[in-house]
Amino acid sequence: MPTYRDYHFAHASEKAAFEQLQSLDDGHIHLWPTIEGGRLHEIDLFLIDDAIGAFIVEIKAIPIRVLEHFNADSMTVSNERPKRSAIKQAQTQLYDLRSYVDGQGRYFPQTVATVLWTKISRKEWQQTWAKNKQALELGHGMLFREDIDSGTEHFRRQLTTLFQKPAIRQGNTPGTVPQLAIQELVEILGNKAAERSDETDQQMLEKFERYYRDVAQQRAPLDAVSRITLSGVPGTGKTWQLLSIAKFHAEHGKNVLFLCYNHVLKTNIEQMVGAFRKGPDYGRITVSTIFDHIGLLNDTGNLGCVLHGDEFDAFADEVIQQMLMRDFLWETYDTVLLDEAQDLKQYVGPLLQSITLENTNIVIGVGTGQNLYLETAPEWLNTFMKESEDCELEKVYRTTAQIFQAAQIVCEAFTSKEQIETVAKRVLSGRCHGLREEVRPLRSIGRPPAIRRYKVESGSATTPEEMHVAGMKTQVEAILSELEDGEKLSDILFLIPTNKSLTYHALLQTLDILEVSRIDFTIQGNRNTTPRDHQVRISTFHSSRGVEASIVVLLDLERLAERTRARQQLYIGLTRAVRLAIVLEPDIAVSQLATLLERAAACINAASTQQDFKKNIPARPVKPSPVSIKPAPQFIEPKPATQDSPPTPSDEEIIDIPDTNDDETEIVVATQLETTLDEKSSPQPAQEDTKIEQAKDIDQPDRNEPSGFGTSIFAVMTSKAKRGKQINAIYDWSTYVDVTAE
Repeated sequence: MPTYRDYHFAHASEKAAFEQLQSLDDGHIHLWPTIEGGRLHEIDLFLIDDAIGAFIVEIKAIPIRVLEHFNADSMTVSNERPKRSAIKQAQTQLYDLRSYVDGQGRYFPQTVATVLWTKISRKEWQQTWAKNKQALELGHGMLFREDIDSGTEHFRRQLTTLFQKPAIRQGNTPGTVPQLAIQELVEILGNKAAERSDETDQQMLEKFERYYRDVAQQRAPLDAVSRITLSGVPGTGKTWQLLSIAKFHAEHGKNVLFLCYNHVLKTNIEQMVGAFRKGPDYGRITVSTIFDHIGLLNDTGNLGCVLHGDEFDAFADEVIQQMLMRDFLWETYDTVLLDEAQDLKQYVGPLLQSITLENTNIVIGVGTGQNLYLETAPEWLNTFMKESEDCELEKVYRTTAQIFQAAQIVCEAFTSKEQIETVAKRVLSGRCHGLREEVRPLRSIGRPPAIRRYKVESGSATTPEEMHVAGMKTQVEAILSELEDGEKLSDILFLIPTNKSLTYHALLQTLDILEVSRIDFTIQGNRNTTPRDHQVRISTFHSSRGVEASIVVLLDLERLAERTRARQQLYIGLTRAVRLAIVLEPDIAVSQLATLLERAAACINAASTQQDFKKNIPARPVKPSPVSIKPAPQFIEPKPATQDSPPTPSDEEIIDIPDTNDDETEIVVATQLETTLDEKSSPQPAQEDTKIEQAKDIDQPDRNEPSGFGTSIFAVMTSKAKRGKQINAIYDWSTYVDVTAE
């Protein structure tokens, strides 16, 4: 299904409806969303089914209860003045578009005007307007919620009916729309979005569903009670897997609660949840921040607790204490999902006990190295991780290998006694701090983070901010030019430590001069707002967790280095980038973090271009991988891997950086590394699998005793000693912990 324009809907629900239409792909439907400009009234959607005809579709995302009056000319929505009817709006848009195309001497196909009510079913419409003959008749010529929920075949049957008997004007006989006419419309109305190199939310969800639907069923089967911990570094798909489980359970009638920490992440999750297809037997997915949900419990239960200033933790403790004292149970859920659980404090344990039953599924996501508020794991999280099924995710989907490696190198070396070259050697081999499995970034082509310094000019500047603007303007213009075909301004994310800094105000002035629209998430009131395609995003490092962008621009690292948990904030910021990570610094400042990044980038570039930085890496014994049989002597070429004898990595084998730059012997280390990891991840002989399973059976009990998270707790997947190291590694990176060691 071709989509021929970029789109930005005013409401997330309208965007979700459009993306659901995109999923009804049978090779016949063509879409032009958000057509505007000139004499045209803004058109929500122009749709052509090349075997039926064309449609102007006005999208309305309101429930039936707020629609107080409706006829062919006007309608009234609760608390609003009467306005033009939705069907009249669509008809006016049809006249305008036909005149626009005809005026250019092009062919305009037979087209009918209709309305898509995304939150109203046909039955609700008929029941509401049973005594309003005109509204009832108009309903026969419009689309309703079930028409986009029931699959492609049903949708196209409904289009055929509407084409023959539209709500307004005479109908037409369905017929083939000439391809030449479609091509002419592409030329007139635009074809920008057809060239997109990235994926829409809906495409990403569909791709995720194809690859991970089985994973969701295996992780949290409907006929069992699941207690699961999904842990991993940024970009390994924790949120996607939680969303997949949410969708899978909701599709089978379960009510799901999805809790997270910050509002920006909540808005992002709501946007993705809105794109899920909902059928008649669909359950419900409720998305909320942890504090908003606690506030809702307080208000609904009339618990009488009062939030004083920003003492959220004290307020949460009091609400939960009152719930337990009054035995208050407002609503329980079939499935509860928690994202970024590493920062959810001790009161979350009793909260879970208050809103879950013995048969409630509980799945949490824990981000390694992303704790912003807690030094050590809260007791509830320790307990849950030890008594749940542990799923460590090792494939990085979001970020390119070069950006992920640079982020990992800098953040492991930031507070470590190891030299950065030592850390680089280990990270480039895939062995990251605190992880049992080797981390594999799947996107191998990219660039390390770039440090771009701009000139600070005193000249005629009247304020300190203006001294930065001229130089920053040049760099921001260059960043805007980095957008690829089909990428939007919202694909750029600026990260800043605080909105009270000189750099922040200089950035705002720069964007104003360049006339670049923005959505500023450093302003609290904007955090529940979905960004528009034509807006760059600005956020603090703190609030960016869980979001992503094609290009991430990091500013004011000198100030960031002075803040609490600077390492975690930098790590989060860098790993938001899908394609490019850029640090902007004034030429008068050289921050420690930027210097570390430059050195990390130099190590990555040296490895990939075969330059020699091996002499800067001190000798250090490297413990073999668990799949190894015997450690190979250092500096000896290992034998090629075979099915019967898995390879054993030596210190030289982990990353081979030759002493010569001879072009004839040049081998790209990234490719070598990827091949090595592929060999390691290939299936082992059945005999070895049997031994591993037998070892598991000997070391692990069938089930643990219940401990407050319900009665069906999964067995511990690893020994308590290793699990303790793993939990501690999430919070403390001051020294390298190899959890693979016995």
